[in-house]
Amino acid sequence: MSKIKSFFKNTWEKIQKFKLKHKINFFFIMKFSFLFSVILFLTFPFYVMVITSLKNKADIETNNALMLPQSWEWRNYKEVFRTPNFKFIKYFLNTLLMVIISTTLGTLFAVLAAFALSILNFPLKKTIVALLFIAMMITSETLVLTNFRTIAKLGMVDTGNGASFPLGVTFAMVLPYLVNVVHVFLIMQAFQRVPKELYYTSKIDGTTDWEYLWKILIPITKSSIIVTVIFRTVAAWNAYSWPELVGGQLLTNMIRKTFDGESGIDQLHLQMAVSVLINLPLLLIFIFSKKYIISGENKSGIKG
Repeated sequence: MSKIKSFFKNTWEKIQKFKLKHKINFFFIMKFSFLFSVILFLTFPFYVMVITSLKNKADIETNNALMLPQSWEWRNYKEVFRTPNFKFIKYFLNTLLMVIISTTLGTLFAVLAAFALSILNFPLKKTIVALLFIAMMITSETLVLTNFRTIAKLGMVDTGNGASFPLGVTFAMVLPYLVNVVHVFLIMQAFQRVPKELYYTSKIDGTTDWEYLWKILIPITKSSIIVTVIFRTVAAWNAYSWPELVGGQLLTNMIRKTFDGESGIDQLHLQMAVSVLINLPLLLIFIFSKKYIISGENKSGIKG
């Protein structure tokens, strides 16, 4: 019995010495374990999507869904582009066009609105800000019918006779959601962190409001603006309900077309290959812009 007690005592002493020697923080270990578990939980669907896209039909039917492919079928991705009824390049470019227009115009309007509401002085400014706060509580789904009737009267949707002009459907997808109140307030917060003395000094030097915005304010708050660009890009790329409603046959949503029985992409491994290609641009955006996402708060203004 004494030997057992001695063993546990020596073991505990070794643990304490090891802890002191290596300065182990057990709270840090618990936090790291929790975060690692969250990462595994979030990345698990992507893991299944990628490995399934590289399997053949027989491999999917006979093996566990979590197992790696017995043979890596990279030709599945070639098959996506070769399927006659599924024009991936067309759908990709249509979506890209909508994303570029939505992100460019949406960010521009958000910057201009944020500049006016945070820097300039004009009547009813506080009232307008309050109304914008109220607008944040209105869900986009409640405005679908009103937005659809508006753009239909403008001839931007295919109501049976075709759209009035070639880019009408594209603008119909973008126009109703061109200004996002959340993005306006995000940039407003960045602009308000910049000392007002900088604005007054520039005015004394003869700088116009337009020059102050583009030459001084935007370079200082570029991190927050880039974060807004990222948010708008992701939102436009993932948009489904509204583009599906107004797109007609001119701009077809890639996700719906992928799982359409008439598309020719009716096998699981090909559907997962399309899903990988659809998510790849968003992954690249995150990889090349993560430093702006992380540092957006710290670099959005001048401290002092």
